[in-house]
Amino acid sequence: MSATFTAFPVAVLAGIGHVITRNRRNRHNDFDSALRRAERNAERMIEENRRHMMEEFDMAVDYLSDEMAEMDRNHREAMSDLSDRVYKDLAHQRQEFNRQMAESDRRHREDMDRLEDSIHKDMAKQKQELVDRIETRSRELHDRINNVTRVMEQNFKEQRQQIQRVNQRVNTLFERIAQEEGRMQEVVDSTVKLFDAVSNRTPVEVFTPTQYQRISARLRDLAQSNDPAASKIAVSRELCYKIWEMEEDAILAKARHDELYYLADSRLSAVMESAEANRRFPVEANDEESYDLETDFWTRGEYLKTLNELSTLRSELDSDPDRIPDSRLEEICEQISELETKTIGLVEEAIRRSFLSRRRLEMSVDIVQALQNQGWQIKYEDGKADINYLGGETENDIRESVYSILTGPEDEELTIIVGPNADETENLITFHRNDDRILSPQQYERSLDDIRKEIEQSGYVLSQGKCCNKDKDDNPIPEMRSPRFLDGKGATKELKQRMR
Repeated sequence: MSATFTAFPVAVLAGIGHVITRNRRNRHNDFDSALRRAERNAERMIEENRRHMMEEFDMAVDYLSDEMAEMDRNHREAMSDLSDRVYKDLAHQRQEFNRQMAESDRRHREDMDRLEDSIHKDMAKQKQELVDRIETRSRELHDRINNVTRVMEQNFKEQRQQIQRVNQRVNTLFERIAQEEGRMQEVVDSTVKLFDAVSNRTPVEVFTPTQYQRISARLRDLAQSNDPAASKIAVSRELCYKIWEMEEDAILAKARHDELYYLADSRLSAVMESAEANRRFPVEANDEESYDLETDFWTRGEYLKTLNELSTLRSELDSDPDRIPDSRLEEICEQISELETKTIGLVEEAIRRSFLSRRRLEMSVDIVQALQNQGWQIKYEDGKADINYLGGETENDIRESVYSILTGPEDEELTIIVGPNADETENLITFHRNDDRILSPQQYERSLDDIRKEIEQSGYVLSQGKCCNKDKDDNPIPEMRSPRFLDGKGATKELKQRMR
């Protein structure tokens, strides 16, 4: 009885122990399962939150790209519209300048057509009036260009304000992007694309070379840099602003460059057109007989040299307009003004020389007629009267002196030369005794005085002329008796070297 009583508690206790152990194991397993479920739920929630965050970030990046594209498009359209307005206004000014220059040239031509006996006095006045009109119109053109520049700068100011407003929105987006390492390369690539787009549509390399080279170098360094993403994104943001500033500066510099270029181009076109028209033009003489005057012929090739200088400037302007420095354009404008003044002077000089040449022939005829009235006779050779132009660059060059050979009642022989002075502003009379009569010094001087008086019967005074019967070496000049020599090429040059 006591043994049975003793065994029962041991068995019960053993069963209870097994139950407790199993329950403890089951609770432990349940805890592990709950822990794993909790971990899986946490991981799922973390992944879900990350997915939402990435979607939000992608939306932010897309928004940034759209904003940058929209801002770049608006900026490009504003710059294009501003450039179009500037170029249209400059083109209108260029047309107006050309019209005014054509009108000025027409008036100048009309003034020159009326040049007759008062040529020396009128030319200086007409030249000054033409120069004054050109300078006045140049000032007017500069004033208009300055006005265009002021308007353009105001437009740039408004454009910068617009860009600043957009930049504020972009800053917010950049700050959000700076927190994401994986999107950094996309921002850098977008900055490079913006730089390429600006370089392709605007000549920044030409008009803002320093900024262009500096930004280009920084973009290369950025691509090779190992800096943190936030740092690279901040640099990209700064470079975007620098790129837009560079484009604005380039457009403004190009507009100012184009002002100078259009001024030089318009001025050169007008001067070349006027100079070309004045190469050959009709002139009325005192007897109302019209004749064509060739400017280059009367200026002995100087006019063509000037035209060639103008053509050289035209080739330089047409070669690569954008790459001509502004300082060189200013020099070209000065050269054009100098060549314009030179062409006007050469035209006036050609007219004066032409008139003097015709006048020389008239004076020679008057002198010959006066001497014929006093018994002198024109010397004939081979049936031809010996009165003609001396040879110069050609035979009987009408730009040179007029000579006539006469014989007197006492077997005298005389060569009279009517030619221009050293600067070709007036005609002088020179005569040469050709005969070999032996005279005493008193008889010789008296004969010269008689000849002077007889020549002055024609109405021309010999106070500025001279008499010679020998060359500078005190030798006779027998060629003065030879029409063949006097007519030939180079006669004028040889006589000037020999006559004293």
